[in-house]
Amino acid sequence: MKIKKNDLILALLVFVGISILLYPTISNKWNAYRNSKLISQYKKNVSSLSKEKAASMIEAAKKYNQTLGTPKVPDAFSIRDGKRDKQYDSLINMGDGMMGYVEVPSIDVNLPLYHYTFDSVLLKGAGHLFGSALPVGGESTHSVVSAHRGLPSEKMFTDLNLVEKGDQFYFHILGQVFAYQVDRIQVIEPSDVKYLSIEYKKDYATLVTCTPYGVNTQRLLVRGHRIPYNKNAKVNKKHDTAVSYIFLQIVSAIAGVFAAIVIYYVYRHRFRKER
Repeated sequence: MKIKKNDLILALLVFVGISILLYPTISNKWNAYRNSKLISQYKKNVSSLSKEKAASMIEAAKKYNQTLGTPKVPDAFSIRDGKRDKQYDSLINMGDGMMGYVEVPSIDVNLPLYHYTFDSVLLKGAGHLFGSALPVGGESTHSVVSAHRGLPSEKMFTDLNLVEKGDQFYFHILGQVFAYQVDRIQVIEPSDVKYLSIEYKKDYATLVTCTPYGVNTQRLLVRGHRIPYNKNAKVNKKHDTAVSYIFLQIVSAIAGVFAAIVIYYVYRHRFRKER
């Protein structure tokens, strides 16, 4: 049976419409899989290090943190115009720019953690803000980690607004886990960076994303203070996701179905005219 050209075009365009429908779900699943593979490879690379080597890398990062003093931290999504720092690049770096991964159990987040907050970095995971302390703990330190919210292709920090005081998040760095318990949640203007500064003898970490969802004119800060890591700590799971993210998926689904129907009827009508 010979397949006609019109039938092939119709099938192709219907496929495009269905792809639009499924894009958010499939893309999010794929990126979650990719993240799990990156994290798995990171763990494998770390396991190949001797304990002495890993400990020395952590110690070098802590010494670096003590040289920071109390710098004026820029906006948490500052990209520094692509400028890099060789010393910073070399610290807790396994060779690919990945310094570890950030875990937020209450919203099922596991994201690779990279140096800097360049656009290219934030499209593939979380970024550590250059100028803030590296996420290895210590007195008088404050680590700042940023990630996008509401990308069509991946959730990342989309559900960060669901995190509550008392929840915990973790930085997995070179085989060690640095645990933080949320003690402050606030929305600020991008220029209001005083809440990202170091406080004397305090060990803080802050997760940052844009807000309101889809508008991105402000910053949502979720700060935690350092606590001992307990792998058996109770997790208060938040199973809901951002309403706007669900709306985006619904819109994509409707658009896909509508596109497929319109394409089908247009080409059926054209085929009948040709006959």
